[in-house]
Amino acid sequence: MFSSIAMEHIHAPRGRQPVEPVTHRGRAGVEGDGPFLYLDLTVTDGVVRAAFFKSMACPASIACGSILCEIIVGRGVASVYALDASDIVKLLGGLPEGKGHCAALATSALKDALQLETQYMNVGEK
Repeated sequence: MFSSIAMEHIHAPRGRQPVEPVTHRGRAGVEGDGPFLYLDLTVTDGVVRAAFFKSMACPASIACGSILCEIIVGRGVASVYALDASDIVKLLGGLPEGKGHCAALATSALKDALQLETQYMNVGEK
């Protein structure tokens, strides 16, 4: 069963408006071959200014992509790079059993998008 927070993100997902310009693009999974999530970001001066996600997976993936987009906008790259799947699960008030991989999908797409940016920032593990 989904929490009320997760249900809100499933029914009214954030981050569904395409962003311009796209400065960073990440993905996790393979479209058409299991769960996937694409993430487009606009990053300027080391801050995430806008975020867009695309996922044609289950409702849990939509909730994870939505809350990720909501929480990263306005934050510095080092701060958002430190997010992990457990942070997403906590923010959503939990996920149904067997859906933790959806949170990992979202954070993997984020790390993929920011990998070049963070190579030069000495960003460590959380």
